[in-house]
Amino acid sequence: EAAYMYLESRRLLKLNEKIKDTAKEVHCTKEKLMKTTELNKKQKRMRKYEKATKHLHQLAAEHNQLLTKLRHHNLNFEHFLHQEHNIRQ
Repeated sequence: EAAYMYLESRRLLKLNEKIKDTAKEVHCTKEKLMKTTELNKKQKRMRKYEKATKHLHQLAAEHNQLLTKLRHHNLNFEHFLHQEHNIRQ
């Protein structure tokens, strides 16, 4: 279980970096969208902003699933640790 927790935590760190980068991209595209005055460019930037926002929501959902897995492995690890050392709660 400890190995699973380690691997999942590494995946979580990588995913957090992706979320950070994507959030920065969303912020920048929104700023550019607000500054743009031409209709064609505004539509193009709006599509890019929507795409980036959608990607950010997907990453957030994946993040939540990963946290659920980590909680599960943490509970299992705690259970086996208590069994091994004959500790009752």
